[in-house]
Amino acid sequence: MCFFFSLSQDICRAVTKGEWKLSKHILLCTNVRHLYRSKQLTTILSRLGHCETYDFGLELETALAKALVEVSTSLTPQIITGEGNEVFHLEWDNMNKINIHGSNVVNSTGGIMIQEVKPGFNVSNKDQTLPVYKRSATRSLKVDTPETLAPIHIYSRVGPKFPKGAVFTPPTVHSEVYLKCIQEYQVWSLARVVGSSGEKQLMPGFGGFISATGVKPTQKTTIDYFTPINQPFTEVSVIKELLRRSEDATMEVGQAYVLNTFDLGGCMKALPLIWKFPDVYKKHVIIPGPFHTGMNYMGMVTGNKCRGSGYSEILIEAGLVATCCLSGVLKGKAYAKALFYLKTVSEAMQRLLFDRFAEDECRGLQPYGTA
Repeated sequence: MCFFFSLSQDICRAVTKGEWKLSKHILLCTNVRHLYRSKQLTTILSRLGHCETYDFGLELETALAKALVEVSTSLTPQIITGEGNEVFHLEWDNMNKINIHGSNVVNSTGGIMIQEVKPGFNVSNKDQTLPVYKRSATRSLKVDTPETLAPIHIYSRVGPKFPKGAVFTPPTVHSEVYLKCIQEYQVWSLARVVGSSGEKQLMPGFGGFISATGVKPTQKTTIDYFTPINQPFTEVSVIKELLRRSEDATMEVGQAYVLNTFDLGGCMKALPLIWKFPDVYKKHVIIPGPFHTGMNYMGMVTGNKCRGSGYSEILIEAGLVATCCLSGVLKGKAYAKALFYLKTVSEAMQRLLFDRFAEDECRGLQPYGTA
């Protein structure tokens, strides 16, 4: 079927002497150019009638780039605006690149858009339409160099002003959710003990347990990217610029409040700016990300609370970690390793508690049939 479809397009192109621009010839031209970057190979295939010319591919991509620039906003085509949006959330962090010339690290700032669409909303009706241009010989697009943001300094810093009657006691529902999670963890630990009696562990790890017992989302989260800012994330001018971009994108989506996530360093830069100008940033909500929160919490537990307890010796004696990377694990910087080792040691301690519980319960029991 594909052969006849390809052959029919070749016949149509040959009969019209290349006047008809068909999908096979356009796609083959762009794919060959991107894969091999060879004008000679593309020209040979074009003269044989299999694809468009190399120059046509350049003109087409230039027209597409020009159209995207003209219709571009703070959002990308994947983001839904209006009534289809349920939650629109933004996250910013530093994006370091290794450079072999001069300084080893090039600091820049990258951001992502995260959106949850309302269940049942038809996304197919929100396709973006690009403008149409007449064919020209333009094969390149001039892009202006991004301007360097002017430095900003904050003097006479102020703290947060809480409203009257603000309560800092956590709601009761938090305790209920916490107790439910503890019960699930106890059930999983007991199932791991029972399932390990044979040659193979029948119960999966904690991540697999959550995946098996948790609620499966009805649809995937939409994730897209902002244009990076070619300056360090720790500068106040960069924080101000990304807050502006976040607000523009959120207003375009149609959401009332701007939800931004930073790491600890970003929060220390963004919050003083918001507290200094509360009227300007009254719609902004700044929260630390769960990844950085978990990483710092593990560093506090294993690096400070467990210092001198023998935790590091357990990891080394069990062959889980080498001494060369022990420091990163204890500080939580090696996040995946630190989380895996903490779960392993916690499960081992939980099994010791189960063994002790079983010994205490069986100590006062007598065999059946004895007086």
